[in-house]
Amino acid sequence: MFNTNVFAEAYAQDKDHHPFRTDMERYSIVSWLEPIEDKRVLDLACGAGNYSRMFCRLGARKVTGVDSSQAMIASAISHTPEIMPVTYHTLAAEDYGSAIPYDLVFHAYLFNCASSPQKLNDFCRVIFQHLAVGGQMLGIMGMLGHYPSGRRNPSGCYAAYQGELSEGDAYTIFFPGQQEAVNHYWTRSTCHSALLEAGFSGVRWYFPVDNRSHQMPVDDWIELEENPVFIGISATRT
Repeated sequence: MFNTNVFAEAYAQDKDHHPFRTDMERYSIVSWLEPIEDKRVLDLACGAGNYSRMFCRLGARKVTGVDSSQAMIASAISHTPEIMPVTYHTLAAEDYGSAIPYDLVFHAYLFNCASSPQKLNDFCRVIFQHLAVGGQMLGIMGMLGHYPSGRRNPSGCYAAYQGELSEGDAYTIFFPGQQEAVNHYWTRSTCHSALLEAGFSGVRWYFPVDNRSHQMPVDDWIELEENPVFIGISATRT
């Protein structure tokens, strides 16, 4: 479902307009970022390019967006002003290659696309290979698979699955408008180990940041703080 024009456009609009995306997800990402002015940024699993464009607005010198979905890349190109220093590639994250390292390698929900431990290791390996020494790896990982199946939450999304999920198990995410996609369940400890095995150091995890000027209803904000649907992760290459 990721590779349909309807899904891609709906996803792009959701990223830019849903209060959860703007007031919690985007706000948290910016708060975790190290300065990127005049830096090179690689955005793996860039989707419709919402965060690629955000990095440009924050002063990045060059941004490269990579996604395996043709529809997502088409949407990213259509929404990106030509003046922005962004280049998009339709490729699986693990297939991307560049001889020039990046100061920031960012990924949103990439780990949730790993269908096996080997695929998760491949993601961590390609991130490490493309990160400059002293650079920042920053990502967010979805936690909807840790919610009870069918439980709706203020993010507008919910997960559906049967039984109890184990490492790598697939589950379905339903987005607003009943668009759906398959994600995979991974624990923090498994992802942490995969990053260390790839060569990273200084691995840190983050919970969503309190945006005191948010427009979300207070009860919704409290729900998402107590039961986060995503968490952040950063690491360095030394």
